[in-house]
Amino acid sequence: MIENDIHFPLEKRATLMEFLKKNPPAKLGRSPVVDVKSYDGIKFIAQDTSWLMLRGSGTEPILANLCGGEGSWGYSTFSKARSAAHATGIA
Repeated sequence: MIENDIHFPLEKRATLMEFLKKNPPAKLGRSPVVDVKSYDGIKFIAQDTSWLMLRGSGTEPILANLCGGEGSWGYSTFSKARSAAHATGIA
């Protein structure tokens, strides 16, 4: 598992999570996303069993970016999602 904490404003977290839940990435790495779970954060699960989870801290303006499985692409995938959020004005 790989973990990377990213500073993200608390007041914008719910909007970002809702955006990601409604607009999941089509793929993680080269594998299609086949499931999205939204308890304790949001978790994207790919066909090859690799996964990416974004989970907010309860006390700090931090999003934990956790990923596991077939590759270490998680940070790149999160960066693309965050860029999309910035482009839509929610981040």
